[in-house]
Amino acid sequence: MANQSMLEAFESSTRVPVDYSYAAFAFIAVGMIGFLLVVVIKDGWARHQNEEMSIGDFMMIIMRAMILFLFALAVFSPTS
Repeated sequence: MANQSMLEAFESSTRVPVDYSYAAFAFIAVGMIGFLLVVVIKDGWARHQNEEMSIGDFMMIIMRAMILFLFALAVFSPTS
């Protein structure tokens, strides 16, 4: 149990058949990442329209996108 991958933990907690577990896991993970990206872009665009955007805010958006990319890389990379 200590060496259990995220996908195996997802399979055991949801009891989704093995054939569909990859698709369900990917659908949920991509949905969460997509939602976070939409929120970040929408917030940044609203601040840009109000001329409240500074270089620090722009760098924060870049950092959030990088963190989301690294999270997606960690989730979808194969584990041994």
